[in-house]
Amino acid sequence: MRAQIKIALMTAFLAFPHYAADPPKPAENAAELYLRAAEIRKPISPSETNLVYADFPPFPKAWQEASEAAWAANGPMRDLVRQARLLDHADWPDDPQTKYLNLLRGLTNEIADAALHESVHHRAAAAIEFVRDELHLAKLLDPKPSRSLLRVLVSAGINASACNRLMVITADVPLTNDDKNSVDLNVRAARQLIADLMDQRDANQQMVELLGPKGSPGWSKPNQSPERMLETINRCNAERTLAAMSLACHLYHFDKGAWPTSLEQLVPNYIAKVPLDPWGDGKQTFGYVLIKGGRPDGGDRPLVYDRCYSRDGMFYRIDEPQYGFYVGDGSSLPAIQRKQGGQFRDVTLWQPRTIPPGQPTVAPLP
Repeated sequence: MRAQIKIALMTAFLAFPHYAADPPKPAENAAELYLRAAEIRKPISPSETNLVYADFPPFPKAWQEASEAAWAANGPMRDLVRQARLLDHADWPDDPQTKYLNLLRGLTNEIADAALHESVHHRAAAAIEFVRDELHLAKLLDPKPSRSLLRVLVSAGINASACNRLMVITADVPLTNDDKNSVDLNVRAARQLIADLMDQRDANQQMVELLGPKGSPGWSKPNQSPERMLETINRCNAERTLAAMSLACHLYHFDKGAWPTSLEQLVPNYIAKVPLDPWGDGKQTFGYVLIKGGRPDGGDRPLVYDRCYSRDGMFYRIDEPQYGFYVGDGSSLPAIQRKQGGQFRDVTLWQPRTIPPGQPTVAPLP
């Protein structure tokens, strides 16, 4: 994934003062807090600039400067978002233009980059809390039952953003059982996060909530594609599942000192169960593979995966790690022409390697 956003970096906000927002009243509407946060945010984080960079560290100097500027400027925004997480109810505006959703997309960029800011400063526990802030916003945008298609789609996008940052943070996360250690990620907090990520809506039930019973008029409206909607919901759930599986692998490694060799070793102590892969044959689950010596440094390479976009078989990239959704084999061909081999996510952090010209950039799933 590459960040390529149009808004220029505004370093003038480096000196923006920080203040603590008033705590919310018990019955306050979380949507009001989110929208207040969105309105006062300074759009200067790396994802809000025109910088181009990989989505994993080490980040270039320009990224670091943008990150520090956003961190200094957006303390009030972060305070409001954290307060909103205390609330489980949101009444969103009745706005047919849905301008507020664009505000929330920008807010998500700032919170997601705040998570990376804390991660690169070796504050894993704080980084994970910002991921949880994103996940809570996504949850409140798509309450039970689902009623707004646009909110479902925006919620899915926020989930994807949160899970991408979580995959990157988890790839190098320090874990601890020491309750006095507030810097590293506590094992209990990691277990709770896995449970939260695996608490997912059934995609088919959401479709019924949005369109009515299958075969009703909602399924045949010309401006709606049920197949595309179902894929989006499944992709959202899949990103959450892959992030949970990656974190479960790290818990296993923390306890055992080695990576699991199969999914069966994770169940039920680290993950309750492995759900069916919605792109499988009806029996296949999400997958895991440990590539012996698969990293450039010779270390083993654990990967979690699903079969989305696997029209040409199953294969993973060997030229660079994968932490977010991608399409194709890394070639310069248009996306529609690239070979597609499923969705793989790296459990560990490593740096891209140079592949000689003419050599393959992918390897088949063993």
